[in-house]
Amino acid sequence: MDKDSSSFFQTEEFHQTLAKYEEMQDGGKAVYLDGDQLSDIAEYYASNDQYGKALEAMDYALRLHPDDADLMAMKGSLLLETGETEEARKIAGQITASTYNTLYLKAGILLKDNHPKQAERLLKTMVYNEPDVDEDCFLDAAYLYMDNGYPHEAIQWFEKALRTNPWNATTQQDYAECCYRSNELERAIQWYDKALDENPYSTECWFGLAKAYSLKEDYAEAFNALDFVLAIDSAHQPAILLKAHVCFELKNYEAASGLYLKYAEKNPEESYPLYMAGECFFCLNQTNEALRHFQKAMKQSPDPDPFTIDIFQDIAFCYAKHGQSKKALEIIEKVIQADDEGNPSPYILKGETYLMGRQPAEAEKAFRMALEKDHFQNPETYSRIAFAYVDNLYIDEAISVFKLLEGKFPDYGSSAVCMSYLYLLKRDDRSFEKYLKKAIEKDPRTVKQFMDEHLSGLPKIQQIYKEYLSLYEAQNAHS
Repeated sequence: MDKDSSSFFQTEEFHQTLAKYEEMQDGGKAVYLDGDQLSDIAEYYASNDQYGKALEAMDYALRLHPDDADLMAMKGSLLLETGETEEARKIAGQITASTYNTLYLKAGILLKDNHPKQAERLLKTMVYNEPDVDEDCFLDAAYLYMDNGYPHEAIQWFEKALRTNPWNATTQQDYAECCYRSNELERAIQWYDKALDENPYSTECWFGLAKAYSLKEDYAEAFNALDFVLAIDSAHQPAILLKAHVCFELKNYEAASGLYLKYAEKNPEESYPLYMAGECFFCLNQTNEALRHFQKAMKQSPDPDPFTIDIFQDIAFCYAKHGQSKKALEIIEKVIQADDEGNPSPYILKGETYLMGRQPAEAEKAFRMALEKDHFQNPETYSRIAFAYVDNLYIDEAISVFKLLEGKFPDYGSSAVCMSYLYLLKRDDRSFEKYLKKAIEKDPRTVKQFMDEHLSGLPKIQQIYKEYLSLYEAQNAHS
């Protein structure tokens, strides 16, 4: 089925035929049209997403030409496109001819049934049995694969089409999209650039380029491409949303929140942008503002899904931070119910929520569940539990956890420097120096990393660590 029929649909000949048909549909007298004319009308309606009208045209065609295999096949293909796979299968079973359209239908059914190799055999027969194989034949196969979620298999057919007509900007753009969906990002970028040479004001090409650069994590180039999209069309909603995601990845949370909210204003039925706006405010440590947007999002989508399950843990933390432990624990239970991977994180958060509510015994039970989820084999879980105690000023309990960590994982890099910090908080200078010396001798990089992650807001304590590191480096220089 030819995807590039738009020029034919603009012709006077087609408009006259369509007018005759629509006059009849509006109550005029019956008109005779041949199969090709009715196929064109059905394809016109389908190209405008009017599948009901397209199927009506095919039903009329089959009343006039009841045994036409190509018309039956076209109706079957339209049914496939509307999700009526069983009806399409019935029609395909009634066709014995092996025409271009019937092979196309049967290949489409095979792809719906996840049999791409068998479909390929039919498509090769379909194309190479044609007396005049042209660009459109290759594109029919390419789009059939693309429409059914097989972009990698579509690549070879796009390449054949481009060898036939290398200057078709639409084919270049669709090939680039095919490469993007196949994770062939360099090739996608190359062909989006080619398509832009032909049509430099194509927002969809610039947006495709932005998607490819974003997936490649080249955010500067993604930003440039998005700026071109929005310069051409300032209301391009997908570009606004992707730009918000790029800003978020770049940790520019203020810009990201503004873009998420701009998108949410025009798309009020979508909850995810509101969740992400809340996440931006959470990352900015503006928990009141974060909670306000989280609550708006939860009115639309109250339960976590694969895209928001991590965000729901931040929502729970916001509630706990504002003294609403009961609400926080309700949300954590939702996360636990939605999580099927045995993640310890919600149990750590549950324990921390109990600590905020000054319920250390309940916290200990939750922390033990977190360790059980990892079969007591993940040092990071021990460390996160210890810092939950630290953040809530349960220093002795934190020291106990770090001692367990040190005994079970003696080679774990950051345990010694963490212990030094805890003894510094307890004003135990001797133990502080003992563990800091141990950490520095083992690997000074772990000390610097600890300073960056945990001491950036504590300049006086950070200065103490800097002095010890300087002393160690001076002694090493002289030895």
